[in-house]
Amino acid sequence: MTDIFLCSMQVKREVGDVSILVNNAGIVTGKKFMDAPDSLIEKTMEVNTMAHFWTYKAFLPAMIANNHGHLVSIASSAGLIGVNGLADYCASKFGAVGFAESVGLELLATGKDGIKTTIVCPYFINTGMFDGCQTKWPSLLPILNPDYVAKKIIHAVLTDQVYLLLPKSIYLIAALKNVLQWKVTSLLGSYLGLSVEGNCHTNLSLHRKLH
Repeated sequence: MTDIFLCSMQVKREVGDVSILVNNAGIVTGKKFMDAPDSLIEKTMEVNTMAHFWTYKAFLPAMIANNHGHLVSIASSAGLIGVNGLADYCASKFGAVGFAESVGLELLATGKDGIKTTIVCPYFINTGMFDGCQTKWPSLLPILNPDYVAKKIIHAVLTDQVYLLLPKSIYLIAALKNVLQWKVTSLLGSYLGLSVEGNCHTNLSLHRKLH
Protein backbone atom coordinates (compact mmCIF):
# COMPACT_ATOMS: atom_id res chain seq x y z
CA MET A 1 0.00 0.00 0.00
CA THR A 2 2.73 2.45 0.96
CA ASP A 3 4.65 1.66 -2.22
CA ILE A 4 1.57 2.45 -4.30
CA PHE A 5 1.09 5.83 -2.66
CA LEU A 6 4.79 6.69 -2.98
CA CYS A 7 4.68 5.71 -6.65
CA SER A 8 1.56 7.82 -7.22
CA MET A 9 3.29 10.87 -5.74
CA GLN A 10 6.30 10.32 -7.98
CA VAL A 11 4.05 10.01 -11.04
CA LYS A 12 2.25 13.22 -10.13
CA ARG A 13 5.56 15.07 -9.73
CA GLU A 14 7.08 13.80 -12.97
CA VAL A 15 4.02 13.46 -15.23
CA GLY A 16 1.07 15.21 -13.63
CA ASP A 17 -2.44 13.98 -12.89
CA VAL A 18 -3.34 10.53 -14.21
CA SER A 19 -6.50 10.46 -16.34
CA ILE A 20 -6.52 6.73 -17.21
CA LEU A 21 -5.82 4.09 -14.57
CA VAL A 22 -5.41 0.48 -15.70
CA ASN A 23 -5.31 -2.16 -12.96
CA ASN A 24 -3.70 -5.12 -14.70
CA ALA A 25 -1.37 -6.95 -12.31
CA GLY A 26 -2.45 -10.37 -11.10
CA ILE A 27 -1.25 -13.69 -9.72
CA VAL A 28 -2.63 -17.21 -9.38
CA THR A 29 -1.59 -19.96 -6.97
CA GLY A 30 -2.74 -22.86 -9.15
CA LYS A 31 -3.65 -24.96 -6.12
CA LYS A 32 -6.89 -26.38 -4.78
CA PHE A 33 -8.28 -24.39 -1.87
CA MET A 34 -7.27 -26.80 0.90
CA ASP A 35 -3.80 -27.24 -0.63
CA ALA A 36 -3.05 -23.54 -1.02
CA PRO A 37 -0.75 -22.08 1.67
CA ASP A 38 -2.36 -19.28 3.68
CA SER A 39 0.39 -16.87 2.62
CA LEU A 40 -0.37 -17.44 -1.08
CA ILE A 41 -4.10 -16.99 -0.54
CA GLU A 42 -3.41 -13.67 1.17
CA LYS A 43 -1.05 -12.65 -1.64
CA THR A 44 -3.72 -13.46 -4.24
CA MET A 45 -6.21 -11.21 -2.48
CA GLU A 46 -3.64 -8.44 -1.97
CA VAL A 47 -2.59 -8.32 -5.63
CA ASN A 48 -5.84 -9.18 -7.42
CA THR A 49 -8.27 -7.27 -5.19
CA MET A 50 -6.78 -4.98 -2.57
CA ALA A 51 -4.32 -3.37 -4.99
CA HIS A 52 -7.36 -1.96 -6.80
CA PHE A 53 -8.46 -0.24 -3.60
CA TRP A 54 -5.10 1.43 -3.10
CA THR A 55 -4.57 2.55 -6.71
CA TYR A 56 -8.07 4.06 -6.71
CA LYS A 57 -7.30 5.82 -3.42
CA ALA A 58 -4.07 7.16 -4.91
CA PHE A 59 -5.26 8.33 -8.33
CA LEU A 60 -9.03 8.85 -8.08
CA PRO A 61 -8.95 12.14 -6.09
CA ALA A 62 -7.44 14.04 -9.05
CA MET A 63 -10.03 12.53 -11.40
CA ILE A 64 -12.82 13.56 -9.02
CA ALA A 65 -11.45 17.10 -8.76
CA ASN A 66 -11.44 17.38 -12.57
CA ASN A 67 -14.52 15.21 -13.14
CA HIS A 68 -12.51 13.50 -15.84
CA GLY A 69 -10.85 10.13 -16.12
CA HIS A 70 -11.21 6.45 -16.91
CA LEU A 71 -10.84 3.48 -14.57
CA VAL A 72 -9.98 0.21 -16.32
CA SER A 73 -10.13 -2.96 -14.24
CA ILE A 74 -8.68 -6.05 -15.87
CA ALA A 75 -10.56 -8.76 -14.03
CA SER A 76 -11.43 -12.18 -15.47
CA SER A 77 -14.32 -14.35 -16.58
CA ALA A 78 -13.44 -16.16 -13.33
CA GLY A 79 -14.75 -13.02 -11.64
CA LEU A 80 -18.21 -13.81 -13.02
CA ILE A 81 -18.29 -17.61 -13.00
CA GLY A 82 -16.77 -19.87 -10.36
CA VAL A 83 -14.12 -22.25 -11.70
CA ASN A 84 -13.20 -25.60 -10.19
CA GLY A 85 -9.65 -25.45 -8.85
CA LEU A 86 -9.40 -21.65 -8.67
CA ALA A 87 -11.17 -20.78 -5.41
CA ASP A 88 -8.87 -18.00 -4.23
CA TYR A 89 -8.38 -16.62 -7.74
CA CYS A 90 -12.13 -16.54 -8.42
CA ALA A 91 -12.80 -14.88 -5.06
CA SER A 92 -10.21 -12.20 -5.79
CA LYS A 93 -11.62 -11.51 -9.25
CA PHE A 94 -15.23 -11.48 -8.04
CA GLY A 95 -14.03 -8.88 -5.54
CA ALA A 96 -12.35 -6.81 -8.23
CA VAL A 97 -15.50 -6.82 -10.38
CA GLY A 98 -17.77 -5.90 -7.47
CA PHE A 99 -15.43 -3.16 -6.32
CA ALA A 100 -15.22 -1.57 -9.77
CA GLU A 101 -18.99 -1.74 -10.24
CA SER A 102 -19.68 -0.20 -6.84
CA VAL A 103 -17.21 2.67 -7.22
CA GLY A 104 -18.57 3.37 -10.72
CA LEU A 105 -22.10 3.67 -9.31
CA GLU A 106 -20.84 5.82 -6.44
CA LEU A 107 -19.23 8.24 -8.87
CA LEU A 108 -22.45 8.51 -10.89
CA ALA A 109 -24.51 9.07 -7.73
CA THR A 110 -22.25 11.95 -6.71
CA GLY A 111 -22.48 13.61 -10.11
CA LYS A 112 -19.00 12.64 -11.32
CA ASP A 113 -20.24 11.39 -14.67
CA GLY A 114 -17.03 12.47 -16.40
CA ILE A 115 -15.20 9.51 -14.85
CA LYS A 116 -15.82 6.33 -16.84
CA THR A 117 -15.37 2.72 -15.80
CA THR A 118 -14.48 -0.29 -17.96
CA ILE A 119 -14.49 -3.78 -16.42
CA VAL A 120 -12.70 -6.40 -18.53
CA CYS A 121 -13.52 -10.09 -17.98
CA PRO A 122 -11.64 -12.30 -20.44
CA TYR A 123 -11.26 -16.07 -20.65
CA PHE A 124 -7.72 -17.51 -20.48
CA ILE A 125 -5.17 -15.39 -22.32
CA ASN A 126 -1.97 -16.80 -23.79
CA THR A 127 0.39 -14.77 -21.60
CA GLY A 128 2.13 -17.59 -19.71
CA MET A 129 0.12 -17.16 -16.53
CA PHE A 130 -1.96 -20.23 -17.25
CA ASP A 131 0.68 -22.29 -19.03
CA GLY A 132 -0.62 -25.60 -20.33
CA CYS A 133 -4.29 -24.59 -20.30
CA GLN A 134 -6.31 -25.99 -23.14
CA THR A 135 -9.89 -25.38 -24.17
CA LYS A 136 -12.41 -28.13 -24.75
CA TRP A 137 -14.35 -26.06 -27.29
CA PRO A 138 -11.89 -23.69 -29.03
CA SER A 139 -14.58 -22.27 -31.31
CA LEU A 140 -16.71 -21.31 -28.31
CA LEU A 141 -14.04 -20.57 -25.68
CA PRO A 142 -10.72 -19.96 -27.43
CA ILE A 143 -7.47 -19.23 -25.63
CA LEU A 144 -7.18 -15.51 -26.36
CA ASN A 145 -4.31 -13.74 -28.08
CA PRO A 146 -2.88 -10.85 -25.99
CA ASP A 147 -2.77 -8.42 -28.94
CA TYR A 148 -6.41 -9.14 -29.75
CA VAL A 149 -7.44 -8.53 -26.15
CA ALA A 150 -5.42 -5.29 -25.96
CA LYS A 151 -7.14 -3.95 -29.09
CA LYS A 152 -10.55 -4.84 -27.69
CA ILE A 153 -9.75 -3.08 -24.41
CA ILE A 154 -8.61 0.07 -26.19
CA HIS A 155 -11.80 0.09 -28.25
CA ALA A 156 -13.90 -0.43 -25.11
CA VAL A 157 -12.19 2.53 -23.42
CA LEU A 158 -12.60 4.78 -26.45
CA THR A 159 -16.30 3.92 -26.66
CA ASP A 160 -16.93 4.15 -22.88
CA GLN A 161 -17.95 0.51 -22.72
CA VAL A 162 -18.63 -0.45 -19.10
CA TYR A 163 -18.28 -4.23 -19.52
CA LEU A 164 -16.03 -6.13 -21.89
CA LEU A 165 -16.38 -9.91 -21.78
CA LEU A 166 -14.16 -11.99 -24.06
CA PRO A 167 -14.95 -14.02 -26.04
CA LYS A 168 -18.58 -13.02 -26.66
CA SER A 169 -19.77 -16.45 -25.53
CA ILE A 170 -18.96 -15.39 -21.95
CA TYR A 171 -21.97 -13.04 -22.05
CA LEU A 172 -24.25 -16.02 -22.68
CA ILE A 173 -22.53 -18.35 -20.21
CA ALA A 174 -22.67 -15.74 -17.44
CA ALA A 175 -26.35 -15.09 -18.16
CA LEU A 176 -27.18 -18.81 -18.10
CA LYS A 177 -25.38 -19.18 -14.77
CA ASN A 178 -27.76 -16.64 -13.25
CA VAL A 179 -30.97 -18.31 -14.44
CA LEU A 180 -30.23 -22.05 -14.39
CA GLN A 181 -30.44 -24.27 -11.33
CA TRP A 182 -27.16 -25.08 -9.59
CA LYS A 183 -27.01 -28.71 -10.74
CA VAL A 184 -27.64 -27.70 -14.34
CA THR A 185 -25.02 -24.96 -14.09
CA SER A 186 -22.51 -27.48 -12.70
CA LEU A 187 -23.20 -29.89 -15.56
CA LEU A 188 -22.87 -27.06 -18.09
CA GLY A 189 -19.55 -26.03 -16.58
CA SER A 190 -18.26 -29.59 -16.81
CA TYR A 191 -19.44 -29.90 -20.40
CA LEU A 192 -17.73 -26.65 -21.38
CA GLY A 193 -14.56 -27.58 -19.51
CA LEU A 194 -14.72 -24.69 -17.02
CA SER A 195 -12.11 -26.22 -14.74
CA VAL A 196 -8.34 -26.07 -14.44
CA GLU A 197 -8.18 -29.71 -13.38
CA GLY A 198 -6.87 -31.78 -16.24
CA ASN A 199 -6.57 -28.72 -18.45
CA CYS A 200 -3.64 -26.84 -16.93
CA HIS A 201 -0.35 -27.61 -15.27
CA THR A 202 -0.72 -27.70 -11.50
CA ASN A 203 2.12 -25.28 -10.84
CA LEU A 204 0.49 -22.29 -12.47
CA SER A 205 2.42 -19.05 -12.72
CA LEU A 206 2.90 -16.78 -9.75
CA HIS A 207 3.89 -13.10 -9.76
CA ARG A 208 3.16 -12.63 -13.46
CA LYS A 209 1.08 -10.05 -15.20
CA LEU A 210 -2.45 -11.33 -15.61
CA HIS A 211 -3.60 -10.44 -19.12
